[in-house]
Amino acid sequence: MADLSEWNELIAELRESSEIECKKAKKDLPKDFWETYSAFSNTNGGTVFLGLTEQPDGSFEVTGVQKPELILKRLFDGLNNPEKASVNLLTNSHIEVIDVEDKQVIKIIVPKAHRKDKPVFINQNPKLGCYVRHHEGDYRADEETLQRMWAEKGHEPRDAQLLVNFSLDDLDLDTLKRYRQTFFSRDPEHRFNSLEDKEFLRQLGGWRRDRSTKEEGLTLAGLLMFGDGASIKEYLHHYHLDYIEREAANKSSRYVDRLTIDGTWSGNLYDFYLRVYRKLTTDLKVKFNLDDDNRTEISPVHEAIREALVNTLAHADFSCHKAITVVKRPDMFGFRNPGLMRVPINKAIEGGESDCRNSAIHDMFRMVGLSERLGSGVNSIFSNWSDRHWQLPKLYELVDTEQTLLELRMIDLVDQEVITHLNGLFGDKFEKLEPLDRTILITAATEKWVNHERVMQLTSEHSREVTLALPRLERLSFLHSTGSQKEKFYTLPGSKVSTVDEIFSGALNSQVTFEASSEGSNISSEGSNISSEDKSVSPKGATFKSTNGKGRRDDLGRLILSDLHFPFIDDLNALDEKFKDKLLTSASKSRANKRLPKDEMQNIIKSICSHNYVSRPVLAELLNRSSDALRQGHLSQMIKDSDLTYAFPQQPTHEKQGYITSETLKSQE
Repeated sequence: MADLSEWNELIAELRESSEIECKKAKKDLPKDFWETYSAFSNTNGGTVFLGLTEQPDGSFEVTGVQKPELILKRLFDGLNNPEKASVNLLTNSHIEVIDVEDKQVIKIIVPKAHRKDKPVFINQNPKLGCYVRHHEGDYRADEETLQRMWAEKGHEPRDAQLLVNFSLDDLDLDTLKRYRQTFFSRDPEHRFNSLEDKEFLRQLGGWRRDRSTKEEGLTLAGLLMFGDGASIKEYLHHYHLDYIEREAANKSSRYVDRLTIDGTWSGNLYDFYLRVYRKLTTDLKVKFNLDDDNRTEISPVHEAIREALVNTLAHADFSCHKAITVVKRPDMFGFRNPGLMRVPINKAIEGGESDCRNSAIHDMFRMVGLSERLGSGVNSIFSNWSDRHWQLPKLYELVDTEQTLLELRMIDLVDQEVITHLNGLFGDKFEKLEPLDRTILITAATEKWVNHERVMQLTSEHSREVTLALPRLERLSFLHSTGSQKEKFYTLPGSKVSTVDEIFSGALNSQVTFEASSEGSNISSEGSNISSEDKSVSPKGATFKSTNGKGRRDDLGRLILSDLHFPFIDDLNALDEKFKDKLLTSASKSRANKRLPKDEMQNIIKSICSHNYVSRPVLAELLNRSSDALRQGHLSQMIKDSDLTYAFPQQPTHEKQGYITSETLKSQE
């Protein structure tokens, strides 16, 4: 019988994670289990509970299973039958029968499949029986995703491919010359220095001869590393490299420098590295000396940036139609490459395990001292960055678009006053906590609240570890929770943050009537800031009033909430008719078309959410879209991309959640 604490942890896990699937299974294994098995295996793994049923309100009912031994026999019969499942990834250690409320629940942990076992498919049909996990659903894999899985299965590195009819004429010889000069400077006695270019490349894995067909030519590694941009594009039409430097800590801020493939330079990986590394490190305020363009002294920060850039280039999946992107901002360095991790993120951070997608490219960088040995790169990035006591690097995947991102933030992780405060609250118990637990408490102390989503933004820990840590810290009296299910957030004992319902309740119970300033642009006494840039948004002499007990509203009908610095549109019918017509006009293309290009739709959303918060139901009504489709298709991604900001970040999925452009908030600073 599971004890109460174990069951509470289980429920917390269910409510937080999209890698959980609950299925009602009284007497038999559900038919749709196999789709979920395939999807979890091909994505990030997950847990299936048989005998739990999710209710409309988001709670879970323990319906239980009868004769679990019969269901488990059906499970393993199917797993070991190639006509049902292409591979069996489960052992007895992945299965647990839990006794809860005098009923039995089967817990099945489905691991993420190794690339050599993918695609995992069912019913002997990879085209129709291969699934992947998106959000909280199982979806059939498209042809492009399937092709990448097949390509990833091979034992040979992806960049070892021999390119027929590509020769030394396809190289940028200036790039190769610079590489050889660096190679020579590092080791003048190395025997490769005396070789002709073709043999030099062959020794590095950039040139190859097929002994069976007698064909020879550049490998993909040789072309990518030293090739001419036009030749690379002939083989990889979607190949693209991009470096962007922004003037402010915001995705939408103006860029002050950019390097992209435009014909003004070679366009190959080594040239990109040389140019971008210098741009990334030019104004770093840490010790760094140059001697004839060669580093004579290098700090841990420089090493971390160098390793991050090399990893981005060496681990990219060049078959994906996504660009390699490097971003520099005052607060961070960002590295994005197409392709998901081949090694689990936690294993990569620990170090020692390697499965490089393009090992020849990695070796070429290593041979000139620009990378660590395989398997140690990510570990060295994390350890070197921690030397500055900055926020830990954030390494994560965008599964839907098959991209890997690394963020190196130059923000002090801890203010000493925060540590003093936490030591005062908890004594030496705080110092004895695990790093994840300390990060959670530091965040709660610094930002006044913390939830699962916020912790995941700050750590590379698996979602399940964060899910279990939060209720554990509450049981140990380090945290206090507010709200329920996916709206739950945590504060330190004695700290108070209003819930969304409390905020709205306070506004709706208010009967205050007051006048704005004659300028009508800054209502700081009531926590509202209305832009003066748009006269329809901030008319002079605006009057804020109570309307039949329904809360304080400005003369455009927008709700005024004391916790927010901008007005909130919660009800179209409460708006001034002219202002409402203006919003409808802004949304007219979306209202008239069931499908719009993504960027066009997001520009419409940003225009509506400029200068005020807008609730999700109101956005859905204006745009003529369902609320869920709008959230999944646009709003969630715009939040991730920092185009939008939540009104109530402590409860991101609340039904009254509102959105405002990040640019609007920035203008207030």
